[in-house]
Amino acid sequence: MASRFVILGFAALVALSLAGVAAGQCDPVARSVDIVQLCASAAAARTVCCGAVMAAVEEGGIPCLCSAAEMPYAITAGLDAGDFLRWYRNCSGSRARPAELEATCFDPQDRDDGVSPDPIPYAVPTPPPPISVPAQPQPQIPPPPSPISLPAPPPPSTGGQPAAPSPAIPWWSEHLKIVIIVSAILILVFGLLACVRCGGPAGEVAATAFNKLSDIPGHITSGGRTATPEGHGAATSAAPSPCASGTRQHTAARPRSTVVYACVNCALTDGASDDEAATHMTKGSMTGAMSQDFPRNKEIVKSLLVSRPEVGREGMPIALRSNHFAVKFAGVDSNLYQYNVYITTQDDKVVRAKNTQRKIIDKLLQASELALKDFAYDGANSLFTVGPLSQNNFLFEISLEEASKRAAACTSGQGSSIQAETHESQQSKTFKVSIRYAGKFDLNSLTSAPGGSESEPAQGALRILDSVVKEQHAKKYNFTDLTGGISGCHVLHSSFHTTIGGLFLNMDVSTTTVVTPGPVIDFLLKNQNIKDINSINWPRAKAVLNNIRVYAEFNNKEFKIIGISDLPCYMQRFRMEVRDASNKVQTVDVSVKDFFKSMHIDLAMPSLPCLDVGKPNRPYYLPLELCHIASLQRYANVLSPEQRAILVEISRQKPQEQIRVITDALESNRYDCHPVLSACGMKIKKHLSSFAGRVISTPTLVVGNSEELMPKKARWNYNSKKLLDPVRIERWAVVNFSAHCDVRWICEQLINCGRTKGIYIGDPYPLVDEDSESRRYSVIERVDRMFERVEPNRFRPQFLLCVLPKRKNCEIYGTWKKKNLHELGIATQCIVPFHKMNDQYFTNVLLKINTKLGGMNFKLALEHHQMIPIVSRIPTLILGMCVSHSSPGRADMPSIAGVVGSRRWPLISQYRASVRTQSPKVEMIDSLFKPLENGGDDGIIRELLLDFYQSSQQRKPAHIIIFRDGVSESQFSQVLNVELNQIKKAYQNFEPQNLPKFTVIVARKNRHTKLFRAKSPDNVPPGTVVDSSIVHPRQYDFYMCAHDGQLGTTRPTHYHVLLDEIGFSADDLQKLMLSLSYVSQRSTTAISVVAPLRYAQLAASQMRQCIEVEAHPGSSSPDSLCRTIPELPKLHGNICSSMFFC
Repeated sequence: MASRFVILGFAALVALSLAGVAAGQCDPVARSVDIVQLCASAAAARTVCCGAVMAAVEEGGIPCLCSAAEMPYAITAGLDAGDFLRWYRNCSGSRARPAELEATCFDPQDRDDGVSPDPIPYAVPTPPPPISVPAQPQPQIPPPPSPISLPAPPPPSTGGQPAAPSPAIPWWSEHLKIVIIVSAILILVFGLLACVRCGGPAGEVAATAFNKLSDIPGHITSGGRTATPEGHGAATSAAPSPCASGTRQHTAARPRSTVVYACVNCALTDGASDDEAATHMTKGSMTGAMSQDFPRNKEIVKSLLVSRPEVGREGMPIALRSNHFAVKFAGVDSNLYQYNVYITTQDDKVVRAKNTQRKIIDKLLQASELALKDFAYDGANSLFTVGPLSQNNFLFEISLEEASKRAAACTSGQGSSIQAETHESQQSKTFKVSIRYAGKFDLNSLTSAPGGSESEPAQGALRILDSVVKEQHAKKYNFTDLTGGISGCHVLHSSFHTTIGGLFLNMDVSTTTVVTPGPVIDFLLKNQNIKDINSINWPRAKAVLNNIRVYAEFNNKEFKIIGISDLPCYMQRFRMEVRDASNKVQTVDVSVKDFFKSMHIDLAMPSLPCLDVGKPNRPYYLPLELCHIASLQRYANVLSPEQRAILVEISRQKPQEQIRVITDALESNRYDCHPVLSACGMKIKKHLSSFAGRVISTPTLVVGNSEELMPKKARWNYNSKKLLDPVRIERWAVVNFSAHCDVRWICEQLINCGRTKGIYIGDPYPLVDEDSESRRYSVIERVDRMFERVEPNRFRPQFLLCVLPKRKNCEIYGTWKKKNLHELGIATQCIVPFHKMNDQYFTNVLLKINTKLGGMNFKLALEHHQMIPIVSRIPTLILGMCVSHSSPGRADMPSIAGVVGSRRWPLISQYRASVRTQSPKVEMIDSLFKPLENGGDDGIIRELLLDFYQSSQQRKPAHIIIFRDGVSESQFSQVLNVELNQIKKAYQNFEPQNLPKFTVIVARKNRHTKLFRAKSPDNVPPGTVVDSSIVHPRQYDFYMCAHDGQLGTTRPTHYHVLLDEIGFSADDLQKLMLSLSYVSQRSTTAISVVAPLRYAQLAASQMRQCIEVEAHPGSSSPDSLCRTIPELPKLHGNICSSMFFC
């Protein structure tokens, strides 16, 4: 009887497969998600991308591909049918012309609703008749050509609703599939249960089947959920997929909202290559992006974001408020409609200038039939409105009335010749504006489910609401002069968030540094603090002006500066082609000065150099006196001490002042009075949200002589205290690059301070001052000459004390660090003398020196008594990971990945760092696992695992806690399925037998959430935790203020727990993270983020100085950098395991 159930179950599954084939339909939503995730990524493997594209074509042909391109997921990603069809053409090797493929998308027979909107950009049908706003006649501009004749769009659907695309799927198809699959699952389950109960061979086979099913992470369980190691489900859709490793038909669980990298029903054979893995995946139904993340030996199943298991309960309750304002909808059932906007000139050139785009849209919305509708414009390529327009597609012609002289700038080059012509003849005053329906988003999706929704319509609605409020305050800025041509800009931030407490508007005011707009000459005089133009330091000016946007006053056009000419305007010459009286073309050699004189522009300062606003291989010169700095450009260079002091002063706002500024901004902007938001029935409360938080107790510290120390307000000192494990310093030396300090006095104070803290410090030998002659040499030569006098190879000092001439942006620092850390292996401490060198200053210096030489300043009492929950009982490795990017003006510099790992378990206060370079601006760390040809591993994780094993009594970690910094919410899945998979592979290479349990936590510091006390004007106390009301409705996140804010308003750190296989309780995890904020060995205060992350940032920042030593301006370009990434100098063996970064 049981065997009959099993046979019936398999028969039902076969019938389901046949029904799916007979229907011949695809799921455009799922296919859209697959293709966008696989093909839109720059790192996507071609085989994986092609697999998703060809799978969609196999299910429903080219029309399925077109339908998938029209789904909101593809529209939101900025992709259209043209992109989908190009991928198909490249993957299939088809020689069909693009027009032949595109025609399939417009064939009415392929669509059920008869509407065929044009999904190809800039090829929009012309509605009859186009609306033309005439411009003033311009004699020098030829009349615009007639509009392109294209087929007119079909009439709008009934009721004015846009004809949203939908595939032609029979009504019975999905119902039949659901009925058959549910019946099949029930029959199989009851049949297998009956076999288990009856025993015998059939029972053994059934029991084995159940065990195999339970061993597969991600197997389909009842209710259409996918079981995960954490026990939390994710909605899935099943699709038959033939696997390459066998002839059977498998059903792969495919979560639509996340990315996976493995087929869950079959495994590759040992030793399979990455290409074989990618090919295996492309032959079935899958989602995923990169074939290199597919495991070679063991299957690594993707991880899902963990849900909140519980809220914390320990700690003293405290009444709090935050800068979140509750948002309600007054019972209005409205839909937000998005329309894509494309603006081109009459010759079909795309208009990209933001100011021009906004002028065109403003005039369009005033002078066309759209004037009767309320719109919101995001300043780029989207319009939003409540309710649909009369039709899906529009094409308008707009003429701008303004006119300006458009003289051409000068182009120079060796042997190059360019015809001189005015910009007036290059740019038309008449523009074509096409508006196309993009999608509909229901506002009810934000409030229908408790705590909001994560669905695609809800996320789309949030993006639209954010665009509306940003447009409302786009032109409101306040500036404060910081001197030197730099201003502090007070920027208002506002965004909508769905939380446990509902929908909120988050508002914040921050201050950033911008370049003061105005003439370039005035900026240079202020920046260099001079009054005479002839005194300008041009190499310094070139460095400051790099990548700054300017506009020329003679044509009002913007350019970006890439350099400054070597010659003045009257000497800088270029070749150009002109026509003589007989209309013959002649090549002449002319100076920049003479060229502008021919354009009736006399230069007042021809002796000044020109600004180069062209390309590296094609200079494009503009006279400096004709250029003005554009507004709202961030200043990325280092501020002077005076500028930093002014910036801190204007940014330092106490809690009550911060509340006043935020509430005043809400009142002045009046968001709920915006036509679009008011039409939605939106109401924003005018007072800050109130809720309850908790204050966790401060951890106790242990210092010298096992004396316990209780911090007060997250601070402590070493008055009458000794360090826990002080080192003994007998051999050390002092080098002095500063000409204005008494080095002997500094040494005496350092020795005396060390004696009171328990550190024995002998007299320094030698004590070397740099002579005045050496200061004329280059930085590298200055450092080498100093080491020749110190003779470290003969003297072998334990550490070197280096006295620098200035604190910030000192050119000696990087060269000195590289020489010590890379070549000599000597610990070094740099100081800058100043007038407040008191006992506290020398104590802080000694804390760093003691830590770098292997000592310990203090540790937690829980750490000392081995009472940290879980961590003290089970070997646990704690990792801190971050990526340091170069400044905005240095695209040629690689990013630096820094990872630190704990050592000497059960301690959590000592760490080792490993730092590598990677491609510029890449956030995901790619060197965690680097397999070698001999089967070894040269990655970061193996280095830290080996150090943990050697320093922890030959114990291997059974638990690994990962702290990650600097990633956004959209990158959470990459942290879990790219970086975490690398770590797992590295551990499998290190220990093939057992895989440890992981807990992954992301820390986000620079957020806009502020916490305030409800009944006090002071900052929130250290240890404040919020895990309710304003946190995510489903994800596991919380806010923590571990430090004491002395200046301004405390900014909490936002922690997201992505994965928790270890199984911490909410209270234990929060107390652990608070404790890790107290273990920074270089501080006498709690820090705002856990110490492993701060250490990773310090290590990456310090090693960046080493590679910048060899970087010269103009020595590399982004193209050359893409080919070769310079490697960091390898740390010397003497200091590689030390905390050199403190």
